[in-house]
Amino acid sequence: MSFMTTMQGTLDKHIAPIANKLNGNDVIKSLSRGMMYSMPITLGVCVLAVLVNLPIEPWTALLSSTGLDTTCNAVLTVTMNMLALYLVISISYNLAKIKKVNAITAALITLGVFLVLMPLVVQTEDRSTTYLINTAYLGSSGIFMAILLGVIVTLIYVFLMKHMKIKLPKSVPTMVVDSLSPTFVAITMFTGAFLIKWALTFTPWGNLFDCVNTLLATPIMNV
Repeated sequence: MSFMTTMQGTLDKHIAPIANKLNGNDVIKSLSRGMMYSMPITLGVCVLAVLVNLPIEPWTALLSSTGLDTTCNAVLTVTMNMLALYLVISISYNLAKIKKVNAITAALITLGVFLVLMPLVVQTEDRSTTYLINTAYLGSSGIFMAILLGVIVTLIYVFLMKHMKIKLPKSVPTMVVDSLSPTFVAITMFTGAFLIKWALTFTPWGNLFDCVNTLLATPIMNV
């Protein structure tokens, strides 16, 4: 028996069953589909990303003099550099769809919780306070959190909808039912997100994103 035949037999016997179970797992399916759904965002601006970063001095001078580099970087900022935003929506949507709950509502609530937990930049001037979104947490620093929250928040939503869903008469239009039935669920989830955000202000990290990236994401990336 050749080495390749032995190895193939071992893979079929031990690895294939595990791969099949993973392939049938709802979370794994939602992650793979969510990643695929977000590809048009990255592929749609890939040409711009290449052009604006070409290391050719006359070309970069032309982009700078015409203002094309500023416009191009602005486009890349709200697309590729905010990939976490698109991922959390697409992952949540697909998982909710697999779990047979209202996918749009689940995705919107998950996006809301993601933004609630994300640290904001607070600027105070002339007795007015401005809250700014730090796009650094929507790029590479936020992708790991987008994956985690896209799964965890959606699963919590699915669980709560089984116990806290408002039941309305059948005569009520479907659109109204879809909007009002998760009211208590949404209140519970956003209140919980608020409490988590507040509690983490007393920790060395200050927010959930830095906490998870420090304790989980960075060690995993190092490995």
